[in-house]
Amino acid sequence: LLTTALAALTATSALAGPVGVSGEMAYSVKNSSMAMEIGPDFTFGNIGIESRIYVESTTSTFNFTGASVEANYGLSNNVDLFGVVTGDAAWAYKDAKIGVRFSF
Repeated sequence: LLTTALAALTATSALAGPVGVSGEMAYSVKNSSMAMEIGPDFTFGNIGIESRIYVESTTSTFNFTGASVEANYGLSNNVDLFGVVTGDAAWAYKDAKIGVRFSF
């Protein structure tokens, strides 16, 4: 998974439009834990690529929990096709998903 993610980032960075970084941070009141995801986004017309790393913390230390790479293709303003490959904390393959995302 790491090799695929790095190859995609390296091969596409020269061709990409603006590169953005997005993420999310949330605190779980019930579990008293913090979770964070962050990574770069690339856009090539209707095609987007997002890669993320995931980190969790229940104390003062942060633990790497995995990574993902998503590719999406915009069919219209409201419908995207997407595929996501995820890996675990050891960078081993965990799962792959293919789907449709919509908004109205």
